[in-house]
Amino acid sequence: MFSLLMNGPNFFFTVAAVFLKDTFSARLRIVGSYIALFFLGIVMPFITEYMSDNHRGAADVVISIIIVFAGAFNAFLQGGVFGYAAIFPPRMMGAIMLGQGLSGSICNLIRIICVLILPPSSDPSNNNDFVGCLIYFSLASAILILCVVLFIANEKTEYAKFYLKKTQTAQREER
Repeated sequence: MFSLLMNGPNFFFTVAAVFLKDTFSARLRIVGSYIALFFLGIVMPFITEYMSDNHRGAADVVISIIIVFAGAFNAFLQGGVFGYAAIFPPRMMGAIMLGQGLSGSICNLIRIICVLILPPSSDPSNNNDFVGCLIYFSLASAILILCVVLFIANEKTEYAKFYLKKTQTAQREER
């Protein structure tokens, strides 16, 4: 069910992003989505921990809504990142694709390590589930902030400025 909640909005907003690409700058789409995903990732462990004890149904609904928003922001983020990478030489797109593949593998590896170090327990006094989840989502959120910093730093390099200017010149000539 969670994959539908994530991928449904991801598909819909990927299509929407094609039509909205001129409404929002690539920088806003990328940085804004990273920051939104950061906040969604930070609140998720706390919602599951503190709402699930007394309000299990409400916690499930809130988490489902968060996942829908994460899918939407992910669509804008991916569209922005791939669009931004497209202004650079083709090997940069290869680096983006490699990063996408590695990120999935690294996320799974981190989750496996969290479960091995802090095994889940049915004992209510054991909060390994929460601590493991908090570590996992905190690392993911820290990586998102690192991505924001690196994206902004990349925009300021001479390399990026050269290709951004080249793209802007080509776009003006097309009009």
